[in-house]
Amino acid sequence: MDRTAASSYRTVLEALIKDWQDFRKALRKEGQEAFDHLMNKARGLASAAGYDPWLDPMESVYMSILVGLEKEIAELRAKVKELEERSTHSSDN
Repeated sequence: MDRTAASSYRTVLEALIKDWQDFRKALRKEGQEAFDHLMNKARGLASAAGYDPWLDPMESVYMSILVGLEKEIAELRAKVKELEERSTHSSDN
């Protein structure tokens, strides 16, 4: 999509997601849910991704997804650490 034709990065993002719908439809249900989860991560960081208009929109989508996944991984690591600490404390008693 031509950048000048897009009114905003969100418009470009939604067009890119629409372009991937045939791929999404070919996935099994679990794959479709994972695809939707990733696209929602891209949507959630659209403001940051649209900050630099010179970036390729797909690169912004990938980076948004990666940042979102990294945040999710960090949250999971913190939960695992907390559970390990609880487990260690309860086994000490």
